[in-house]
Order: sequence, then C-alpha cells, then structure tokens
Amino acid sequence: TLKKGDLIFTGTPEGVGKVHQGDKLEAWLEGKQLLNFDVK
Repeated sequence: TLKKGDLIFTGTPEGVGKVHQGDKLEAWLEGKQLLNFDVK
C-alpha cells in the first residue's frame, strides 16, 4: 500500500529516448490519470 509522501523509483528500459521541449508526458495508475503536463 502506498501512503502520502511515498516515492516510486523505476528503471529505464532499453530504447527509451530523451525528454525534449514540446513533449507531453502522462502518468496513469489503475486507469486513472494522475499527471499530464507539457515539457517547456
């Protein structure tokens, strides 16, 4: 169970590219969108 303030660290799989200005990033957990932002 995750609690408020917990951090999740993940590795980077092979083939993942760099994040660039103008990219759009999203994070989902169990079908619920938690983050959605543009890289500036």
